[in-house]
Amino acid sequence: MVAASLRRSSRTSRALPGVSEPQAVALLLSERCNNRCRMCIAPDALRGTDCSGAILRHGLLRHRARGFTALEISGFESLVRPDAPELIRFARDAGYERIHVITNARELARPGLAAKLIAAGTTSFTISFHASTARMEEAVSGVRGGFEGKVRGLGNLVRAVVAAGSGVLLRANVVILRENHRSLRSVCRLLHGLGLREVHLCFMSPLSSDLGRYFAHVVRYSRVGAPLRAALQYLRDRGMDYRVVNVPHCRLREFPEAWPRIRHEAPSLRGAPTIPRVREAFYRFVRASQKVKPATCASCRFTGACPGVDDCYLDRFGPGELRPIRGSARRSSRGGAGSQRVQDRSWREPGGSA
Repeated sequence: MVAASLRRSSRTSRALPGVSEPQAVALLLSERCNNRCRMCIAPDALRGTDCSGAILRHGLLRHRARGFTALEISGFESLVRPDAPELIRFARDAGYERIHVITNARELARPGLAAKLIAAGTTSFTISFHASTARMEEAVSGVRGGFEGKVRGLGNLVRAVVAAGSGVLLRANVVILRENHRSLRSVCRLLHGLGLREVHLCFMSPLSSDLGRYFAHVVRYSRVGAPLRAALQYLRDRGMDYRVVNVPHCRLREFPEAWPRIRHEAPSLRGAPTIPRVREAFYRFVRASQKVKPATCASCRFTGACPGVDDCYLDRFGPGELRPIRGSARRSSRGGAGSQRVQDRSWREPGGSA
């Protein structure tokens, strides 16, 4: 999760309205986690103790003095740290205008925590949510008994956001894995029932240098197509906003209205300013994502927009799943296609109509 927060911190400003990219800084609250997610980049060897609040406050002030006004809070799991609300309040009082929290939601099952985070100054949340049943959650997270708390925590957060009436923004990230790809629609249905109105469906990336872990959990594009389309149709039919991340356009050729909502991520892990500084030992486990294209992609209408697929995926499975989409961009009958644009500032408030 630390790597994911670093990777996303360079684009936090694109997700948060009104903030330009150079203003985003990542605050890594904790090196502890209540999960052991199968796809996590961080091995147990990197899990440690939390640094002092004084160090974090000093870093917040130092980066604020450099002009940063947006903050992304993460960690192995940010909310296992008891003083998280106090540190968020400190950041808000220091002048950070946009404060984004990434969490797996389990700690939010604690009564009152969600409301405290909002009152302290949190302006948006991303919830990592990958399962629709306790059995599936255990297969993904590597721990037993976490699913009920996760559902309860997300429900608490949605109610707190609605009660605050403050425009706090909320979305869920669902990583597409071998363990959950057949149940993507069920995951989306559960999120909708809990009050979510924005979901990002993200194909797994090889962030770790341990490619054995990646290939143990990545699912072939050709196998995820039908379940992904079913999930997207569910989100569309309920007026929910969505993004599809790290999936080539050609793998959604039967669902062209999703084309404007496809996003690709490949920023540098070393480019994000972090508080505290990430230990150099961490980078031994980091694999910078390398996107490549086979020659056949040159004839695709999206060759300029699509960076290709991860190099290790192509090395293992070959280019046979990639079939160029011919012709020029045109609108689809349901309001989406290559020529349309979907704004990155797409957040939906939970519980409301889309």
